[in-house]
Amino acid sequence: MKEGSGRCSIISSLPTQRALEWNITPLSPNMPSQASIPDAPLLLQFFIQETSPRLTCKGNSSQFQNPFQDEVPLLAESDGVVMYAVLALAGMHMGYYTQDEARQQAAVRHYILAMKELHSAIADWVAGSQGEVVRLLLITVLLVYYETISGNKSGAMAYHLRACRQFAFHITTNNELPLEGEVVGLLLETYAYLELCSCLRFSPLEEDIRTNLNSFVSQLDYLRQFKTFGVLFGSASALYETIPSISFLSLLRQQELREHQDLGSAALYRDLDKLITSWSDHAISCVNLELGPDGVFEIPAIMAVRNALQVFLETSFYYGSVSVVDFSKKVEPLVEATLPLLQLLKDSPLFYTAYWPLVVLGANARTAAQRNIISSLLQDHTMPMTSRMKETLSWIWDHPDENVFGLPGLELVVKEQRTALCIA
Repeated sequence: MKEGSGRCSIISSLPTQRALEWNITPLSPNMPSQASIPDAPLLLQFFIQETSPRLTCKGNSSQFQNPFQDEVPLLAESDGVVMYAVLALAGMHMGYYTQDEARQQAAVRHYILAMKELHSAIADWVAGSQGEVVRLLLITVLLVYYETISGNKSGAMAYHLRACRQFAFHITTNNELPLEGEVVGLLLETYAYLELCSCLRFSPLEEDIRTNLNSFVSQLDYLRQFKTFGVLFGSASALYETIPSISFLSLLRQQELREHQDLGSAALYRDLDKLITSWSDHAISCVNLELGPDGVFEIPAIMAVRNALQVFLETSFYYGSVSVVDFSKKVEPLVEATLPLLQLLKDSPLFYTAYWPLVVLGANARTAAQRNIISSLLQDHTMPMTSRMKETLSWIWDHPDENVFGLPGLELVVKEQRTALCIA
């Protein structure tokens, strides 16, 4: 942390040698410290060096101070619940990275301890303490990351995400937090990103969609106040804002097909199609002007997201109302055009934000050549979720019914396997 930078964050409220800005106590003051957990120093180092750069699209950029690297480990040293959540996430990542089953089992134990202590902390939480609600949001975000990075086999991510939603809404409806608080901006953007990615489904929950349409995740202007804005959305935030509307379109169109009546889905489809397709030459020119040479990876990242959302849009409106052959003709060119973009991104931090677009495209990949490219893109990555992605896509690719593909096919095979999935 640079001296004299004026950063005002949750770290300044910690009960350490620093002055207490919000005058709050740790969630669990009697819990064990780093010194009493034998593997804590090693896992904290792994979290700082390996895990935290993969939690944003900025990586280890010298121009970006990542609060997950700078501030969260400091917070963990004085808050046992945060410590357990960090150790669970780092341990799961490190265990997969080193193929150490014992370490992965230890990560599960840290996760269970974090869950138990978080449950008690939420029960004792008194709404009104902004510093405490930021801590609660941080812990639940770390637990969401634990689930999504490990592949969310149990479906627990949905419950953590709903808890995040409550804490995020509490923060955004109160204007007491300083905008320069980088942890606050980072956590809110992380929640919004994960919330939006979780809606990239053919049959999302209506309750979630209506909630998101009426919250800041569909209008990200609130987040643009923070210096950290863009750590996950990059330059494509306006594209992500369309996700709740596309999800709503999917539900609306399915209702139309069931009830055989016009509920206005065609007009909504045209509006969204115009908005998404307009993100091409104009968007690229804006990124070039804003970022210069540093935008070399931003452009393919934007176009990959745009194309994946276009696939999502086409699926939401056309699937079930046209033949499988005709539907494939609509999405196949988008898959073909996007794979080279993802190959360009493979070795950049922006590739971590392309995981879910990669699953969307992979589910729609119909040729052996396309599938081989997607498999190779996932081959060398050390995040546990990549194995989960390959496994899930193989259920579609190897399915005896060749009409099982795309987002509807993804939902079907996940249900057939009696599991859950969310990749972000």
